[in-house]
Amino acid sequence: MHARCMIEQFVEMNEREADEKVIAESLIDWNTGRIGMELTASQLAIEAATAAADKKAKDIKILDIESLTPMTDCFVICSASSSTQVEAVARAVEEKIESLGIRCRAREGLSEARWVLLDFGDLVVHVFRPEEREFYNLERLWGDAVEVPFEA
Repeated sequence: MHARCMIEQFVEMNEREADEKVIAESLIDWNTGRIGMELTASQLAIEAATAAADKKAKDIKILDIESLTPMTDCFVICSASSSTQVEAVARAVEEKIESLGIRCRAREGLSEARWVLLDFGDLVVHVFRPEEREFYNLERLWGDAVEVPFEA
């Protein structure tokens, strides 16, 4: 009798967990990584830029590149004066965007912290040391992009 009761509880628990998983999965858009929130790419970029500004990132630019490439909709480009600050800015941005229910698809450069790229699908964030930013000059490369107004 006792074993049967335990089996019934186990089955009940698994059914409940399966139901919760189905509900959670129905809220996730697996193409964008979004969970239930509908923010535009520009709104998301402003959130990322604000998180970067909170960590004292400099020369923050938001570029709307949606009409120029299918790869993403917006770039946030900013500078940080040291490797430690590059890491801090990147982590703050990632935490902020993930708190909005959007997962980071890829992150590159965190170990060297000279140029960190965070890919959130509709938004890509670039955190540079000043030398790398000057060298790669993404603003010139994407010169046809529309700059989204942002003030820290």
